[in-house]
Amino acid sequence: MRLQARYQTLQNAVDSAYEDQIRGVISEDLFMRKRRLWESEMADVQNQLNGLKSATHSYQDEALKLLELAQVAYTQYLAAPMTKKADILRCTVSNFSFDGVSATPTHRKPFDILAEGSSLQDWQPLGESNPCLMAENHPS
Repeated sequence: MRLQARYQTLQNAVDSAYEDQIRGVISEDLFMRKRRLWESEMADVQNQLNGLKSATHSYQDEALKLLELAQVAYTQYLAAPMTKKADILRCTVSNFSFDGVSATPTHRKPFDILAEGSSLQDWQPLGESNPCLMAENHPS
């Protein structure tokens, strides 16, 4: 990760400058000024790293909630009153096309990906990988 590498580079610079100051290659004043500058940047990098860690947890939590919602969405849609169904359609569909017999929705992103991927053949082109489900779905 680039932030971790940047943090390590700054830490190495502080360590190297300290050794130079001990050997008398640079003055204590120069070392202190540089150290404050590098440590300030290290603190910024550490704050960015901490933000990424908390964002990762937030994204994981949101993804889990979305998956849980997706598992019950169809059943809840069927049980919902017509006004609620209309709200759901307004949120997920941008337009409908009619062929004289049926209506085909044009889904908004990211619902378009979910709608396209709903076919079992798209997800498992080689068939069911769980033998227990194969036996349930195709009894002999």
